[in-house]
Amino acid sequence: MKWCKKGLGTVLLAGVVWLMAGCHALSGQSGGESGTATKDVFAMDTYMTITAYGQEAEEAVDGAIREITRLDGLFSTGSDTSEVTQLNKTGSKKVSADVMNLEQAAQKVYQSTKGAFDNTVYPLMEAWGFSSGKYRVPSDQEIEKLKKKVGSDRVKWNTQTGQITLPEGCRIDFGGIAKGYTSYKLKEIFAKYKITGAIVSLGGNVETYGSRPEGGSWKVGIENPSVSALKGDYVGILSLGEEAVITSGSYQRYFEKDGKKYHHILDPATGKPVDNGLLSVTVISPDGAMADGLSTALFVMGEEKGIQYYKQHKKEMDVVWLKTDGTILVTEGLTGKFSTDFSYKTVG
Repeated sequence: MKWCKKGLGTVLLAGVVWLMAGCHALSGQSGGESGTATKDVFAMDTYMTITAYGQEAEEAVDGAIREITRLDGLFSTGSDTSEVTQLNKTGSKKVSADVMNLEQAAQKVYQSTKGAFDNTVYPLMEAWGFSSGKYRVPSDQEIEKLKKKVGSDRVKWNTQTGQITLPEGCRIDFGGIAKGYTSYKLKEIFAKYKITGAIVSLGGNVETYGSRPEGGSWKVGIENPSVSALKGDYVGILSLGEEAVITSGSYQRYFEKDGKKYHHILDPATGKPVDNGLLSVTVISPDGAMADGLSTALFVMGEEKGIQYYKQHKKEMDVVWLKTDGTILVTEGLTGKFSTDFSYKTVG
């Protein structure tokens, strides 16, 4: 059995700055009087890089890392002391405002996408081994049994009391939305320290803030996976203002058994990895949590349903789809903001 776990390894930001998975954790550099600071940290099971511009850039980056660490301590299913782990163990718990906010965001995406995004698929993720690294192909009988434990509509929450209650056998995981929420929360830190501009890469989830020191738009590259039918490092380059750019793809985490690949994006309806001709889906939105959840949901929906969803919500988002045959689909809202060496179709 072969396995691979891969993030959006290389992202082109602000011209010639490279952010790559595999940087040394907790390394950092400061621009001193220039008002620039960059530091790397490992959290939420991925490498992250925070760059800020402003007179208090160093303090802002340190504050951002503290916030990332704090939120990771709340959301992680890999920590016995996290609120999410305790909730999964007890089935009911009074949670912090951040966990409640994240559950509400997950519920909003669940309802909007009619269940294509569902953060209660955790029992299925465990069965496939994606939560532990002990990969296996569960039987159809086991999958059908576990599917009965899945369904965000059965989770009860009360914003007044802060209580979340799970049905028997249900467990939640915020892995499909937490990094987007975290990057959005960091904007509060940047505002506190009067940062003029910042760029955050949380394992391939990119969030921009303010403006570039050089002026003009932020440049964010969408990775072209090594298994793509296209040749080159990037599917295309986005020219953006203050937005989140988040990609979900079947190439990011997978294992092989008996010559077949099984990736980590599960369809809640089938309990199995999605197989619909898509290789990656990139969502661009001012709301990082929404972009995170929707990148997964649109991948699950597939091309036709995903395009229908976009047309109903085009004021909230833009999308770039990459299909396994190399076809690129780009929503009309990115006209003049998306450049590429390849031909592509515009979705209106």
